[in-house]
Amino acid sequence: MNSRELRISSPDYEIVADLKIPDDTKSRRGLVLVHGAIINRKSLSREFQCMANYLCKSLNAYVIIPDYQGETIHRNDVQFKKFAEIIDISVDYLCDEYGVEDVMGFGHSMGSYILVDAVLLNEKISHVVTYGSPTEHLLRSSEKGFINYLLSYLYSFDYKVDLRNLLHYVFDKETLRFLNDVMMKAPEFGYEHYDFNLNPEIIQDAVTILSGYTKKLKDWGKPSLMMFGTNDILVKKSRKALPDGYLDENILVKHIKNASHVTPCMNTHVDLRKLDALLLFHKNVQKVELINRL
Repeated sequence: MNSRELRISSPDYEIVADLKIPDDTKSRRGLVLVHGAIINRKSLSREFQCMANYLCKSLNAYVIIPDYQGETIHRNDVQFKKFAEIIDISVDYLCDEYGVEDVMGFGHSMGSYILVDAVLLNEKISHVVTYGSPTEHLLRSSEKGFINYLLSYLYSFDYKVDLRNLLHYVFDKETLRFLNDVMMKAPEFGYEHYDFNLNPEIIQDAVTILSGYTKKLKDWGKPSLMMFGTNDILVKKSRKALPDGYLDENILVKHIKNASHVTPCMNTHVDLRKLDALLLFHKNVQKVELINRL
């Protein structure tokens, strides 16, 4: 496996991305990984043990990991609802430059919402896996309305939300410990590019996307796997509403035992192997596609 850093230019973006190249360069498999909020691509892609390397080796696939925030330059205003364009451009680059024909998407946390918007832009994405992404079950309608009202009020004063004051309400202990003791201290995690100050407009967009997240996947109609860690308090309500093994049209749900919100970002083989359901899902989809071609 080889690694390289890419810069992909477009009229609206200067995208910085990592690329993992499999030992079998004739492979036509590809993956696009979409990182979570606050952090950058290095949460999933580093030189040594990381999610991107693990998937590249396990699936013999090209893996591209673009920043949608972090080092990527937005030539216009930064808008959450446009982040999917960066994923779309990155998938096209992977396919055009390396002859990849089939692309799986993996989204972590808020990156899942961006990925789901991207699949509607790019037909080369054939199936997706999401992890740690709250569904519409997170908030009742009244709570969504109140949050939107509050964010609109804050936005009128150009107020930015410092998420460091809220993290201990949102994340499990393992996630907070790994974020503070590893990701915020080890240079290979790119912590100098983290941005804990989110404009309320971005959070408003996220709340809106949350409401239509599952429906978008259903309307898309292609194989989709939603994974929730059993130790991830952020998705507690989603796990309760969508039990392990739940199947709804094209969406399959898998609960990952002893996994926290930060598991895809971790740096040990033992932790990354908790997500092996992703590998099984991908291989089963490949088998079905092969049978359909016969």
